[in-house]
Amino acid sequence: MGTFGRIYYNIFMYPFEKILLGRIRRNLMGKARGNSLEIGFGTGVNLKYYDFEAIDSIILLERNMIKGVSVTDNKKVSVMEGDVMELPFEDNTFDTVIFTLVFCSVEHPERGLSEMRRVLKDNGHLIFIEHVVPEGKTMKKIAGSVNGTWSSMSNGCNLNRDTVSAIRDAGFHIVESDFSRKGVFVSGTAKKRRPEAFGVENQLS
Repeated sequence: MGTFGRIYYNIFMYPFEKILLGRIRRNLMGKARGNSLEIGFGTGVNLKYYDFEAIDSIILLERNMIKGVSVTDNKKVSVMEGDVMELPFEDNTFDTVIFTLVFCSVEHPERGLSEMRRVLKDNGHLIFIEHVVPEGKTMKKIAGSVNGTWSSMSNGCNLNRDTVSAIRDAGFHIVESDFSRKGVFVSGTAKKRRPEAFGVENQLS
């Protein structure tokens, strides 16, 4: 995201971060366990909410790294450049995969979610916070009408994504979810569905 894109995005998100997202991050990030992966860590805002007693290691992955920026000196944390649509990890690597406010701008969400499912262990957990298409009819219409302009200013961020459905379609079972601020934000956890169940559901859909 370019400089102007970051400015617009930060202005838009600041009030939500102050009155809502900080609390959601605090409730969810503490559930990360074992070997973890965070997709699109940005400025590292989630780091202060992790329980490092429960985390063995965590990789922070960012598509466009800002060179020379130090995120943390915690020895359990490593930083990598990479794309969620082509993760450079073996199958069944991580106990926890985390993404927050990322899939609004992933070009092919289904591919990114499929990759996260691949690298997540069968008994692992997905943790997510996303802004999505609003639930209200009027707000949904507004989001659709301004999405093109907003997306061009914010380097591909979309206001009308249905990320919960995309998570399910990628082969996950939503364990817990919560819609906040009239349905603009969704957060929760998910687990991989069994391969045989995933295959049957895909055939029926």
